Amino acid sequence: MKATNGQKGIVISLILMVVLVSTAYLAAGALHDKLVPEVEEPVIIATITFEQVNLYGLRGSDEHPNLTNNVINGTEYDAGIRMVGLMDEESAVLKFYVTQPGISIESAEAYYFNWVSRTWDPITFIDKGDTLVGVVGPAGGQDIFEGFDQLNLIIISFNGSGSITFGAYVE
Repeated sequence: MKATNGQKGIVISLILMVVLVSTAYLAAGALHDKLVPEVEEPVIIATITFEQVNLYGLRGSDEHPNLTNNVINGTEYDAGIRMVGLMDEESAVLKFYVTQPGISIESAEAYYFNWVSRTWDPITFIDKGDTLVGVVGPAGGQDIFEGFDQLNLIIISFNGSGSITFGAYVE
């Protein structure tokens, strides 16, 4: 049985449609790859953990309680932030943050222990809405390497009581 002209036309139309649809699909994928940048996974250069610390003698005053998620107005709290390097990185900046609804720069005062000068240097917070973020250590950061291990000491007090969230990260 021979195909009629009408049947040949239908077959040719189907083949052309498949070619056009697949070409459009491939072109759309290529265009998407060009227009939408690839999302890069953040590189983790150090692990950060909080530790309970005993700062008696470093500040010249009585021992303070360790920082918790519930703070009391005027009480000084101690915190230890351990940073362990996972790779070589120049100018790694350790940032400490405190989150509380309505918190402002006047709500907290904090200091970190400078191991070089052996002094307590202020942490200057930046107000990011309900979060205060400050640099622990030199503003320009410090060089770290795989196996680098440093315990950063903090003393912080609050002008108000309530529930907070705190943490740290490295940029």
